[in-house]
Amino acid sequence: MSNQGIQVFHLQKYFRKRKGVLRSRSTEVHALKDISFEVAEGETYGLLGPNGSGKSTLIRVLATLLVPDAGEVRLLGHRIPGEESAVRRKIGRVSVDAAFY
Repeated sequence: MSNQGIQVFHLQKYFRKRKGVLRSRSTEVHALKDISFEVAEGETYGLLGPNGSGKSTLIRVLATLLVPDAGEVRLLGHRIPGEESAVRRKIGRVSVDAAFY
């Protein structure tokens, strides 16, 4: 994987949303639908979009906190899912909810 830091091909992630009085029915909500991009190692890349567009979900997949439902992800040459522990040893992530006072 020469100089490719992040490779994402046709990534998909969906969540089930329960409906109804007894929550017996559900629908699929697609958070990530057919996302593909590449970022070379050392390159800076920004994620922009409105609320609910999947930015945080994408970061959680890349940080191995969520398992993708479909697609292929390679981060620093390691597959997600499959090599989560190797990815975690090489990356750091601070949640947007973290606060330092």
